[in-house]
Amino acid sequence: MRLRIPLALAPVALLLGAPWAGGPAAASCAGPGLLDEEPLRPGSTVRIVGQRFAAASCDDVGETRVGPGCDDADDTDDPPPVAYQDVALTLVQGDRSYDLGTADAEANGDIAWEVVVPAGATPGRARLETAYGAFRVSVG
Repeated sequence: MRLRIPLALAPVALLLGAPWAGGPAAASCAGPGLLDEEPLRPGSTVRIVGQRFAAASCDDVGETRVGPGCDDADDTDDPPPVAYQDVALTLVQGDRSYDLGTADAEANGDIAWEVVVPAGATPGRARLETAYGAFRVSVG
């Protein structure tokens, strides 16, 4: 059964919904992420690349805007982002996890790990996890 609103009440329904009818949130400080990866093949050596692995003083509602997604060309007094160091990468699949190693991000937040995909990984869904986020991948 569908909810039907009488035509005479339609303007009232529109007005009541108006405060919540805004567009998408304006936040622009994206967190760390990995670039699209091909399926990880067990036993193969791969390069896993990420971006925005740096701490920034990003305040979406204030005046401080530093870091990827938050740069303000007119505000040069803010400190530069601080790249994360010793970022551990773990492959998680079901109840198994494999430590893949650590890497240091560059000053701009770019990071890369050269890893050997564990032979024990099985085809299917998995996650690559860091202290700064978990990212879906597939093993194939």
